[in-house]
Amino acid sequence: MYTPLLSTGEAAKLAGLSEDHIRRLANRNIIDCTRTPGGHRRFREDVVLDYVENRPRRQPRVRHPKPQPRNERQDIDAAVEFLSQLDYPDEEEWVEPEPARPAPQPRASVVPQVQEPAIPFGSPSPFDDVDERTAEEETRKAEEQAQKVREESARIRNLKLGAMACIPYDVPSVWRSKVITSLEQKVTSERVSSWLPHHEQANQATSVVEETLQPYREEKKREKEQQRIELEHKRAEAEREKRKEKERKKSERRREEEREKSEQRKQQLVDHGMKYAGDETWGWDYSSKTDAKREVEAVLKRDVEQDWTEHEVENLVDDVLADWDPNDNDGDEW
Repeated sequence: MYTPLLSTGEAAKLAGLSEDHIRRLANRNIIDCTRTPGGHRRFREDVVLDYVENRPRRQPRVRHPKPQPRNERQDIDAAVEFLSQLDYPDEEEWVEPEPARPAPQPRASVVPQVQEPAIPFGSPSPFDDVDERTAEEETRKAEEQAQKVREESARIRNLKLGAMACIPYDVPSVWRSKVITSLEQKVTSERVSSWLPHHEQANQATSVVEETLQPYREEKKREKEQQRIELEHKRAEAEREKRKEKERKKSERRREEEREKSEQRKQQLVDHGMKYAGDETWGWDYSSKTDAKREVEAVLKRDVEQDWTEHEVENLVDDVLADWDPNDNDGDEW
């Protein structure tokens, strides 16, 4: 499901914090963020809302009342009141035995004992405050340790996300899965030290992507080289076909020109033969002259070749006219 990305100002407004506070949280990897090619931060909306719901809140400190200074006079009055409530026997019935005289003992030095003042019943003990401070300290250390773990996890996750953003869009899903597996194995807290600058950490994560995609890029390079070679072969074949077609058209055009020249030469020879026949039939009667010239034209068109000379054409015309008698009217009556 697509999750919208928020700018720093939008994330701060959503979380109810200042922009500087949001930047500090991102620098400490408490809130995950990505960066645009221009270097601007972008926050996912669900990550910001999750931080708002689960962010640690400071517990109010319980303040115990300070113990009141002890008053010796009050302690004496309390002891007297306690003793007065005891039930003693009457003086007449009670006869206190005379104590035996103790044997004289060597006089020893007496060490004065300091009697600790009595603590009134119900007043808090100073040791309770110490135990509470110890528990608070342990709780604080546990929270700090958990916070460090979360920050480290967020740092590694951000490095992986930033490295995945460097994967080209046209990489197949199989190679994308290999990159993700390599990032999981090689981008860890042990391999990428947190004391390095941020750009050095990002370079280490990016180098994992480049190392994993190197075989894919070499394969694509070989495919492109093969495609280039095939394309060159196709172009060369097309050029050869084009040259062949050009030569064929040129040959056809040459043959056409030769044929036209041959036809023109043949027509010139026929025209020369007809002119020669007209000169030879000068003085003939019209009917004989017309029939003779018609036969000469038919013979010339049938027998004359382009490589003939004009003299050969004249000989052919003479052979045709030799069969004609200019004085023969074919039965004309006068």
